[in-house]
Order: sequence, then C-alpha cells, then structure tokens
Amino acid sequence: MGLLKSVIDKMDIKEKDEYSLEEKRAITDVCLATVALSTYAAACDGTITLDEYMEADLNVATINKQFHLSDELMKTVSELSMKHSITWEEVTEYLDVLSVETLENMQAGLENVVNASDGINESEDEVVQRINDYIQSRK
Repeated sequence: MGLLKSVIDKMDIKEKDEYSLEEKRAITDVCLATVALSTYAAACDGTITLDEYMEADLNVATINKQFHLSDELMKTVSELSMKHSITWEEVTEYLDVLSVETLENMQAGLENVVNASDGINESEDEVVQRINDYIQSRK
C-alpha cells in the first residue's frame, strides 16, 4: 500500500457522492502534502526511478477514483510529482497545514514504505529523520 492511500485510510473519510467543504479541504491538503513528501523522498538519492514514479501515479489514481478529485487538484498533483528538485522547505509548506495526528500517520506510512523496499539507505534515513524532527517541532 502506498503512502497516500495509507494516510487517506487513516483519515476515516468514507467514499460517497458529495463531500463537505471540510472533507474536500482535508483530502486536498493530505494529497498535496503526501505527494510533496513522496516526491522529496523518492528524489533524495538523486533520481526518481520509473518504479517510484509509477507507484506514486498509481496511488494518486486510486485516490482520484475513490474521492473524485478536482481537475485543478489533479493538475497540481501532477506538476508536484514531476518536481524532482523539490526542497525540504517547499515540502514543509504543504506539511504545515496538517494536524500533528495526520503527520504522525504520514510518518508511520513513510517508514513502512521505505522499509518495504530493498532496505533503508542513508538518504531515505535522512528523510525519515527530517519528518520525525519536523513533527517534534510541531508538538
């Protein structure tokens, strides 16, 4: 399971025909923050592999099918996922709008994703440490 789906599932927003403004905002915020963090984590070793890109694209498509994301959000997500030079400062702009509880869910999901691959490398470990430090700074 990808990071985005993991975090969305923990938000406990059920699939339905109409969403409240609050639910739409929560889904949008989590999508953008997760894609920013995922892109940063994927690019941390200097390159985003085709497998990493395809996994991220599949996860966004799954969430889009479930929650019927707006065309504007999908365009932003697509642009963000292609920004291989994203900085930590840019990522934190998206993280800043999330609650600490949501960030902790994201942290757990991120650790599962990096540990599920071929082991955690030094660059991935640095990303995990950055998100840990960021969450601690928000508490």
